[in-house]
Amino acid sequence: MVAFGFRHKLLLSKLLIVAGTTAATLYILRQSIDESYQRILQDQSKSQLETFATKREARLEMVQTICRNVLSKSVRLVAAMNEGDEPNLYDVARGELRLVLEDPTRPASFHRFLDATGRYLAPPAGQAGILPPATESLLRQQLEATQKAMFEGEAQQAGYIAIETDGSAPKLHELILTRIVDRGEEQTVGALVLGFPVDYLQESGKDRTKWGLWLNECLYSETIETGAQKGIAARVREGLRRSTRLGGESKSSLGGASHMISYNLVNPKSGFPPVYYVCLLSMAEADQLERSLSEQILALAILAMVAGLILALLLSHGLSRPIRALVKGTTEIQQGNYSVKVPVRSRDELGRLSVSFNDMAAGLALKEKYRHFLNVMADPKVAEELVKGRLMLGGELRHVSVLFCDIRGFTALTEGMEPNQVVDLLNAHMTALARVVHEHRGVVDKFVGDLIMAVFGAPKSYENDALDAARCAIRMIEERENLNQSSRHIVRVGIGIASGKVVAGCMGSSNRQNYTVLGDRVNLASRLCSQAKPMEVIIDESTRGLLDGQARTETLPALKLKGFSVDVQAYRLMKLSKEAVPA
Repeated sequence: MVAFGFRHKLLLSKLLIVAGTTAATLYILRQSIDESYQRILQDQSKSQLETFATKREARLEMVQTICRNVLSKSVRLVAAMNEGDEPNLYDVARGELRLVLEDPTRPASFHRFLDATGRYLAPPAGQAGILPPATESLLRQQLEATQKAMFEGEAQQAGYIAIETDGSAPKLHELILTRIVDRGEEQTVGALVLGFPVDYLQESGKDRTKWGLWLNECLYSETIETGAQKGIAARVREGLRRSTRLGGESKSSLGGASHMISYNLVNPKSGFPPVYYVCLLSMAEADQLERSLSEQILALAILAMVAGLILALLLSHGLSRPIRALVKGTTEIQQGNYSVKVPVRSRDELGRLSVSFNDMAAGLALKEKYRHFLNVMADPKVAEELVKGRLMLGGELRHVSVLFCDIRGFTALTEGMEPNQVVDLLNAHMTALARVVHEHRGVVDKFVGDLIMAVFGAPKSYENDALDAARCAIRMIEERENLNQSSRHIVRVGIGIASGKVVAGCMGSSNRQNYTVLGDRVNLASRLCSQAKPMEVIIDESTRGLLDGQARTETLPALKLKGFSVDVQAYRLMKLSKEAVPA
């Protein structure tokens, strides 16, 4: 797993910030362009829809005027409708509707009649505008299917129908249905249906939208390319399925270019099938603008990223150098090198941190020096307990085993020796035997000349302190015999061990103290040591009892010892059992 350093994290954060800012900017740019074009589409769609509605209202008004002022006053026409005489009806209507059928600007393509019950009155052959059979049948079905809504709804309604003639593409026609009311009887005698070709708006230089009418899932337009009409019709169908039937907006890709589409219902109160006015706005210009701006933004982002990386490298270099120095310094301290110092390169927070680190290292070095001196001047176990604060300053009663080890004939041995030779001899002897004491969980209380005093059970007890003292004594004899094989001087020792309650604690003056033990058991161990012969270990009654049969001993005659009013029973420690000697 790759570990990222401070510099890498700083550079990565810089890259993420620039990348995130660039992505957000591009997103906002896209949204702003979409919203801008959406407003353009809404404005132009509204304008065109109003124009379309105005023209349709004009046609409706014209037809309404004809039906109200001409057809409803024609006695012959009303009579023909009441009688259901189709030939006479269409023959009379041809003269009455001359103004509409022969209008040079916008003539009607065809006209049809419904009677008062809504029944379709088919025209005689060759009259009223010829429609293809399929269209005639569709018109009839449409009018008869919606006749109830037509006669119960508005007096005038508009619908649309696609007419295919001469094998050409279907042309959309506008149907205007107007009820005919007998002015004398004031009742509906039928309805007139006029069909007009839809006059589409053409594209202009000021208008970027294209439009068409959507009917029965087909789009009819003269401004939208034929190849795109099917896709737009499908988009409108999907939009109507998901949202309101009154209209909506969507965005689509047509022919590799983005477009916005809006659609609005143009005949909401009509009994005819719904027709939607569709506006299409190309976003090719917007896409080009977005690409251009995106390229500029990306170029600026790259420049900002490069500049940011250079700046971050400079900053990270200035920050990482002191941090690396601090990391290296802490590693040195972990390895015990308290003399390490880190350079102070600035006066900011890192500079103050470096100063604090150096002060800390100096303090640790001083404490380590104190610890070293403490370990030299006192037993390491005592020093550890003192440092950890677990050693009671003052005195406390503890049950311990005290061992004294003294060199026999030391005065005669060192007579005539140089002082440095005496010191070397003692140092080698004390070092080896002190190591044996530590190996058996004892504490070297003090060195007095050629004597070693060791305590087992203070300041910490290991449960079987008397056995540890006995093992240590046997091992000290063996160690001394081993040393004698290679030493210039043969050294023999005597050892005394006593067990019992003592006073243990830090004792001395107010400015200097030593951890030691006091009591008659200490005096007894010292007296037993003085009674021991060379390479002999003498123990008291209490120690023998604590060994509990794990040692072979030899009973000695009762001893008269200085400082003790009664004779003391002592034992020579001969050997430990196999169970008492660790493997």
